Amino acid sequence: MDNNGILICHDCYPQNFDFTSPKYIRGVWCGVTYAAFIENSYNNPDFYYAVINNDYGLGIMSKIETQFVKKIYNNEKQKIFLDLFTNNKYEDAYNYLQNNSNDIINLIG
Repeated sequence: MDNNGILICHDCYPQNFDFTSPKYIRGVWCGVTYAAFIENSYNNPDFYYAVINNDYGLGIMSKIETQFVKKIYNNEKQKIFLDLFTNNKYEDAYNYLQNNSNDIINLIG
């Protein structure tokens, strides 16, 4: 990403675990974009980011601070989420995200 660039992605905060299957399902489907967003945030601790709670979660990531994106300095909860997810405990990971969304993805709204 360019130093002044902004990454925007969708499906970063699915409203229901049933929407998060790693395999495509017909109908409402977000896949695991939310996990990829968290992994990218965890692997880039110098980035600023937030997820707007609208339309299954609009993720924003930037190298520069703007009005509502921020750094999360303690990424321990992101690590816990990623450990659950990579150990195929998808529902546990999803529920952990729901209970810790401000600390994991800087949820707005």
